[in-house]
Amino acid sequence: MIRRPPRSTLFPYTTLFRSLWEFDLQTLCFTYISEQIEPLFGYPAQEWITNPTLWQDLLHPEDHDWVVEIFQEEIGRAHV
Repeated sequence: MIRRPPRSTLFPYTTLFRSLWEFDLQTLCFTYISEQIEPLFGYPAQEWITNPTLWQDLLHPEDHDWVVEIFQEEIGRAHV
């Protein structure tokens, strides 16, 4: 059985990722990328801005289709 860590343990990670990027749901582009993204993902902030599909390109091939599908579904809900 996989146990979920306590919420207090998850908070720093949630805060970290909120400060790494901002994404515009209308344009489907990143509007802000922290310089701290490079040490975590290996790509400089400017590349995330200039290549809006970078995150999709980096997905594992076995995960790509379902992750993109869920992302598109969520974007659709946000536009309703």
